[in-house]
Parts: sequence; structure tokens; C-alpha cells
Amino acid sequence: MDFKTSDNVNLHYSDTGDIDKPTMLGIPGIGGSSQMWTKVIELFKDKFRFIVLDPRNQGSSERTYKGQRISRHAADVEELLVNLNLTNVIGIGNSMGASNLWSYLSIYGPGRFSAIIDLDQSPKMICR
Repeated sequence: MDFKTSDNVNLHYSDTGDIDKPTMLGIPGIGGSSQMWTKVIELFKDKFRFIVLDPRNQGSSERTYKGQRISRHAADVEELLVNLNLTNVIGIGNSMGASNLWSYLSIYGPGRFSAIIDLDQSPKMICR
């Protein structure tokens, strides 16, 4: 599915559509897409509605030079949540996706989220 942001960029998201279940929102890291969330969705699909946003310039979302700031990515998240009329969402961000969620918190406060999960790499690229 797609939606148009306030700066006229088409963003793609996937949605399991189970509106009677609590909602999780996944945001991939830089260069990632909703495809990386397939196994995560399988794990949670019995208990949660799962939505994954392809950030601008990633996955099936529009390629653009507009909005190349983490604050704009946070605004995209807010606009998606408003568009879908979602509250009490559990946000899961991987790498840059986590940065999008941290930026969201700095701009909007907890807003429409009940929890945020940051999936990132260890502080050291190669663990010994």
C-alpha cells in the first residue's frame, strides 16, 4: 500500500490488516526494505497487526532528493500513523529505522507510541 506525505512523496508500507490486534510498526535500517521483516511478521502475526514502512528512497517507496533528514523521516512516521489513525503502537526500528523513532520521540514526544524497540548492532562491528 502507498500513501502520499505532506511534501508529496509516495511511501510504501505493508500491513497485515488485523485491526482488532495491537499494532507493531517496523522500520528498516538504511538500504533495507519491508522484505527484511518477513520472519519477524511470522513470529508476531498471531498476536499483533504488523505494519512495515519503507522509508523514502528505500524498498518500494519513491526515490527523491526531498527530505533527506532524520527529522523528515520522523515526520513520515507521524503522517503514516495519522493516516492510519493508529495509537498505542509498538515501534521497532533497525539501525537508521531506530534513529527515525528516536527523532520521532524528540519531535512529537511519545505521541502515538506505547513502546519503542531499538534493534541495532553491537558497539563493535566485529565481536571477539
